[in-house]
Parts: sequence; C-alpha cells; structure tokens
Amino acid sequence: MTTITADEGFLGKIDVHDRLRFETKFDYPFVEGEKTSRYAVEAYFFIPASLQLNAHSYPIDDFYADIKGYVRFKTPQMTLEQLLSEKNANSPLKRIRDDVQALLVAGRDRRDAIIYESKMLVAIMRAALRDVTLLIRKLGSARYQSGPHDAQKVLHRALEHIQQIMNAFRQQLQLALSPASTEDFRLSLNFADEYLSLTVESFAVMAYDELARIPDCESSCDELLALIVQERKHRKNRGYPSLPEPESDNEQFIYRVSMLKKYVSSILFLEIARTSARKKYETTFFALGAGLAMLFSTLVVFFAQAHLVRFSWALVVVFVCSYMVKDRLKEYLRLTFDRFISDHFCDFETHIYDPNRNGHKLGSSRQKALYLPNSELPRDVLKVRNRGRTELLVEREFEEQVIRYQKQIVLLPQELEEIHGRVRAVTDIIRFNVRHFLGNMDEPVKEVRILDPETHRPQVRPASKVYHLNVILRFKKERDSSYTLKKLRVILDRNGIKRVERFDGRKAP
Repeated sequence: MTTITADEGFLGKIDVHDRLRFETKFDYPFVEGEKTSRYAVEAYFFIPASLQLNAHSYPIDDFYADIKGYVRFKTPQMTLEQLLSEKNANSPLKRIRDDVQALLVAGRDRRDAIIYESKMLVAIMRAALRDVTLLIRKLGSARYQSGPHDAQKVLHRALEHIQQIMNAFRQQLQLALSPASTEDFRLSLNFADEYLSLTVESFAVMAYDELARIPDCESSCDELLALIVQERKHRKNRGYPSLPEPESDNEQFIYRVSMLKKYVSSILFLEIARTSARKKYETTFFALGAGLAMLFSTLVVFFAQAHLVRFSWALVVVFVCSYMVKDRLKEYLRLTFDRFISDHFCDFETHIYDPNRNGHKLGSSRQKALYLPNSELPRDVLKVRNRGRTELLVEREFEEQVIRYQKQIVLLPQELEEIHGRVRAVTDIIRFNVRHFLGNMDEPVKEVRILDPETHRPQVRPASKVYHLNVILRFKKERDSSYTLKKLRVILDRNGIKRVERFDGRKAP
C-alpha cells in the first residue's frame, strides 16, 4: 500500500487502498468557540479521451456508485508516556482503572464505559506505536550520524512503556472479569486484549525490519523478537485463535484480524444517513414544467374554439399540433429544469450521527457531481492541471472529460466538545473505485524492439502500457481567503492501480 502524507491544508494522506481503489483522507479540526465549522472540498477528475468515458457511457449515477465516503473521529493523539500518566484525565488506561474501581467497590455498572475505554486504548496505542516506528525509521536514516544510537534509545524507552501499559491493562482485565460477568462483557474485553496484543506484535515486526538494516543493533532486535514470542504465547494461553501458521494460507488469521480491527475501530466511526436532495426539487420543477406545457395546450384549444366553432379539419389539425407541441415543450422544460437543478442544487444531503452516543447529530454534508466543460474550469485548477505537462499539445487533439465532485461539510464543535472531550477533529475518508476506467484499456504489457548495446542486435523487451488519471483537489475552510490545491496522478493499467503520484499544489485566492 502506497501512503503519501500531505504537508499543508487539512488533507491527511493519500492511500492506494487496493488494486482498484485509492482514497484521500481529510482532517477537519474543531475550533474552540465556533458554533459551526464549515469546510469545502472539490475534486476534479480529468479522464483521458482514450478511455471513452463521458456523460452517456459513464453517467453521474455510476460515478456516485464508485465513490464512497466514510466519516470517523480522528484518533486522539497521545504518547506512551501520556497513556501511563495518572495525571492525564484523558488517558483511557486511567479511566479504565477508575471505572473498574467503581464497578468493584461502589457496585456501579460501568461495563459499557470499560468496553469503550478499552477500545479507545487500543486505537490510541496503534497511533502512538505508528509514530514510534516512524521516529525509529527517521533516526536510523543515513542522514542522521547519531541515528542508530538514538533509534535504540527510543526503542528501549518505548518497550518499557509498552510492557507497563500491557501489564496494567491486563491486570484491570482480570479484576473486571468476575465469574458473574456476562458473556458479552467478557468477549468484548477479550477482543480488545487480543487486538492490543496483535497491535504490539505488528509494531515489533515493523521496528525489527527498521533496526535490522542498522549495524550494531542485534541486542535491540533480540528484544523485539522476545516481545513477539511473548505476545504469541499470551494469545495462545488465553485461547485466542489469532496465531498465524508458517505452513498455512492463514485465511482464518486474516479474517480474524480484520474482524477485530473493525470491532475496535467502531468507537471512532460515525453513522451517516444519505438522502437525495434532488428529488424534492425535481418533483416541484417537473410539475411546474408539465403545468406550463398544459397551459400552452389549453390556451391553443380555447383560441381554436373561439375562432373555429364548427367542426373542421383545421380544428383537428390545431388540436393534434397543440398536443405534439405540448408534449415536446414538456420534455424541453424537463431537461431545462434538470440542468438548472444540477447547476444550482446539491445531489445528496448527508447527516452525521454518533452511534455510540444514542445517535446524537454532529454535523452534515452536501455532495454534488457533474461533467464540466473545459471552458468552465476554474483558472487555478486548470493551471495546476497543466503544470509539468509535456504532452499538452498532443492532448489538445483529444480533450479530456472532466467530472467535478463537490462536498461541503458542516460540523458542530460545541456538540462534539460536550460529548467527546478528547476528540479534536473528524476524518473524512473519500474512497474511489476505478473499475469503470479499465474496460477500454489495452493489454498491460506490450512488446518493444530495442537495439542491444552490446550485441548491436534487435531485442524484444516487455513494456508497460499505462494511463494517467489526473485529479486536482481543491479545499478550504469557510473563513479562509484562499484555496489549497493538490494534484494527484493515478497511474493505471488494465489490472488496476499501479501507483499514485503527488505534485505540489499551491494556495489560490
């Protein structure tokens, strides 16, 4: 999986999710004191003419079928030290201790809170260990002369904190799980413990890969191997089935890890309810169009009756012609109003709810997509699209099709602050499937004849046949005076996505 981290704006990162899908992540921070926070995101998809996609072969309904949105809380940021701190009121480990004490001593039912904080602990640990891995990679780089020594120090300190966190959490687990515990409560805590063990083991494997490249780090590598063995032994003793086998395809292991990840991450994902915003406008405007067409027909009939009282073939012709014109006028007005609705109203409205807090509404968004003529493209978008192009003169002969996707997000920071004191931002994940783009592509591998520089004889060599899908991202916060632009180039062949390249954008007024 390719990951590109953004360096400006609120664009989080760009991932190649799998062979057919890539995704962008936007982080929308809450500004303290604001009643509402508003953000605007636009994506311009420049589709090569050779793919033969247009409004007829690839209607906007298909585009919406290919683009999926997910909204979740941004994982709260804490270091391993902050997780262990008794003074940190936001630490899920401290909250678990307090809730377990309330359950055992005061007899209060804190089981739901214990489950919630256990999931939050795992989510924060994943983010913290990822940061530790990135720091080890940075310190181990050849650019840092004292890197290897510093990398081992960071690892040693992290391993101490990890062990303390694991011991403290598992101790509270044993205290909370009494013989009288319900099956759901027991399973929930065991799931959190199992995924925490897998998270720590995954960190150990990645850190081992980083340190194995650095000379004189054998002792640190041995510590990481010991941690991996320890966690696998723990899962085996607890009866957890998430143990990969070297001689197996590990189908059940992958399924189990995926299931546990979804279960733990459920506390961060928000519920979205999407409704069509066009329907109510379509009903109103199409009825208006039918009424105008009927008004025309009625006026013609009254006019004919006033001047042609007795039956005549002229009266028949007038009635038939008026009906024909009325029918075509109705269709013309329908198409006109349809274009008007597309230009002036959004396609979908989405309401965002927190399923973990009784479906409390936290915000909303509006989406709109349409084919945009090149003549109507914003100048700053077109300038970024053309930047670095060497094939511009050639491509002018085959004009690209452009789809503009717009999304406006409204969040309620005060509501979020009252419910989730730790959460400081919402992450919007936009995932796009390129399956419709592959149908008209050539075979992914061609043959080219080259001259061998040594033998001076023609040789046949394989060559990749690729296509470029350029995407310009344009986004801003409502109160900002300028847009931030990013250019992505999705390299495709008939098998799917090969990679995603990012080009520097700029701020535009």
